[in-house]
Amino acid sequence: EGGIYLVLRIPHVEGDFSAAIALLQKMNVHLHPGSFFGFASGAYFVVSLLTEEGTFAEGVARVRAFFDEA
Repeated sequence: EGGIYLVLRIPHVEGDFSAAIALLQKMNVHLHPGSFFGFASGAYFVVSLLTEEGTFAEGVARVRAFFDEA
C-alpha cells in the first residue's frame, strides 16, 4: 500500500516541521516536512498526489499564499 508523492522545494525556513504545523494551523493544509523523508531540513515538503484534483490545487494555492505572506 504505497502512495504517489510530490516533493516541493520551498524557501528555506527555520525548521520544516514548524512550518508544516503553521500551515496546518493557519491555512488548514496538511503535508509532511521533507525531513521526515531524509531531505535537508527547512527546504522541502512532501505532499500526496492521491488527493482529488480540485482539493490538491486549493492546497497548493494555500501553500503559496503562506510563503507569499512571509
